[in-house]
Amino acid sequence: LFGSQVAELTARVRPHLRAIGLTLLGLVAVGAAWSFASAQQAVTKRQSWDAYLEAINSQRVDALTEIEKQFPGMPAAAWAKLAVAERSLAEGAELAFVDKEGSRQRLEAAAGEYRTILGQRPGDLLAERATLGLAKASETLGQLDAARDGYQALAKDHPASPLADIAAARATALDDPRTRDFYSWFTSWNPPAVTPTDAGATAPAGAAPVAAPAATGPEASGGAPAAGADPPRGE
Repeated sequence: LFGSQVAELTARVRPHLRAIGLTLLGLVAVGAAWSFASAQQAVTKRQSWDAYLEAINSQRVDALTEIEKQFPGMPAAAWAKLAVAERSLAEGAELAFVDKEGSRQRLEAAAGEYRTILGQRPGDLLAERATLGLAKASETLGQLDAARDGYQALAKDHPASPLADIAAARATALDDPRTRDFYSWFTSWNPPAVTPTDAGATAPAGAAPVAAPAATGPEASGGAPAAGADPPRGE
């Protein structure tokens, strides 16, 4: 009885043996392709991180930008974009005391980079850094409501982050009327023009450069944030 059942099953399957064989071969090919693609992706990922670390060590913005183009979609590309944004933020904050238009351009460029990063729904650490950076850029541009909202979002969405307390403190500070008064003044303040003589470029040989005038603008009041520092609290 068992032998007859096996014979009957064999007879039924025999016409489909070719199709079954092709299906099995297809599955093997797909598995091999997946393994190859995974291996290639791992190699590319490692190369992207190597390029990122090299660009960070050399402090070359063009190298960071090239990583975004060469390794799109890779985590290293997102971190490279963050590094470019933070460089623009630092430059914009520094220029705020000498070149308001140049500062605005750098800060807006930084804000655009941060928004792009956040639009990609990054992991927690990258999202925290980008949210904080965007809030700082908005604050230095005088966009205080947007900055406060960004700080509050960081504190709310990432309460366990080391940046949460910093963000919450900045959000509170931006509700202080003194802080808002300062930024109202600072956004309308224009730095005095600096001539070559002011910078000591035409001083006699051996003479010390002419000192810059005493600060009467934001430098004296703890103005817009310097690179890597928190903005003033209006105190």
